[in-house]
Amino acid sequence: MEFNKETSSRRAFCESIHNFIKTCKFEEKTPRLWVDRSFTIDGTGKVVTGTASKDLDYENILYNLHNEELQIKEVQSRNQKNDKNDVTKRVALSLKKKNKNFPRRGDLLTNEKINFSNNLFIELNNRDVDRSIFKGTLRLFFGTNNAHISKIKLINSEKETFAILSLSKAVPIPIFENLLIQNIDRDKYIGGKFLLFPDKNQILKLNKKIKDKIKINNLLDIFDFLDIKFFKNNKEFKQIENLYVNESVLKKIFKDLEINTDSINKAGVKDFFQDNYQISTEILEQLKKIKKI
Repeated sequence: MEFNKETSSRRAFCESIHNFIKTCKFEEKTPRLWVDRSFTIDGTGKVVTGTASKDLDYENILYNLHNEELQIKEVQSRNQKNDKNDVTKRVALSLKKKNKNFPRRGDLLTNEKINFSNNLFIELNNRDVDRSIFKGTLRLFFGTNNAHISKIKLINSEKETFAILSLSKAVPIPIFENLLIQNIDRDKYIGGKFLLFPDKNQILKLNKKIKDKIKINNLLDIFDFLDIKFFKNNKEFKQIENLYVNESVLKKIFKDLEINTDSINKAGVKDFFQDNYQISTEILEQLKKIKKI
């Protein structure tokens, strides 16, 4: 594919990229539907179409831009009523009038609430990246949507290359969604997958690690706690319920529990550990039990 800023149609070019992504065979992660058409039919009302992944529960669909339940009248596939979710297929969703908001092209529908922002943490497909590809005007493609990239920072680890992006808009994206970065000026591309939306404290810590050039071997050298789904079975890490924890961070937490009681009480237990370690009070209780053992 080639793109010329002067002569190419951006709409047609975006369509060709999204069509290419739909033909690729990706491992399904989160059951989802990216809306590719939204229109009104006389006598029927609002209808949206898209390719629904396997196991999408049509009885419990959330419109993720607003994280609200989408009221559906009927699910059709190939012009026949069909709400089975045993295969990936094209579907049309006829929507009830009582919906407060109606999806548009590029919107995401899933069965899970997604807390999202315009900051993304992603893994690039290539370990060795030509950094010149990130010089110029950048656009990120995902599902049937896209957004300009306003900032990008690369993070090199022992085996992977990650990046933190700031987009022109906040958009919901499911975990492990495949992405494509386009350099509009150089007509170059690089693929990757979405991992998570880092919060403000995680971004501050990450920027400090980049500035201090701290050696990164894995994701737990970047984030203190992460869900086990981001890793293959790994006996090197300490597991707390569904999270892996960095051992050095675990020691710091135990130390804070012993000697920083005044600071913890002043800030409040929830805020102190959320701001400093991004952990919930429920996980903290599990850590206290471990320390007693």
